[in-house]
Amino acid sequence: FVHTAQDGRIAVVGVFFTEGAENLGFQEVLDDVNNASTDPITDLYDMIPENTSYYHYLGSLTTPPLIENVEWYVMKNPVEVSAAQIASFRELYSHNNRAIQPLNDRVIVEHSE
Repeated sequence: FVHTAQDGRIAVVGVFFTEGAENLGFQEVLDDVNNASTDPITDLYDMIPENTSYYHYLGSLTTPPLIENVEWYVMKNPVEVSAAQIASFRELYSHNNRAIQPLNDRVIVEHSE
């Protein structure tokens, strides 16, 4: 989830997915991408883990133009999506856009719920 403030600052909330049950919120996203739609996601909270513990660090976007000074919040716990949803996502996005970068003295802060 990429968020941009009025002053241009960027924050990203990253959520890992694990294979399991179908996820209604993620299905809405897949449907919107496939249909070039910008409808609001009604099942947004289905894509956020119940336990909202996270890691925070200052990084960059993972897609061009790779803007730096992005506030990252990576959820510790994954959310389930179905095998079919994972396959659909892979059809849309077949590769990663950026290799893992070195930490370079950045601090990772852990927040536990």
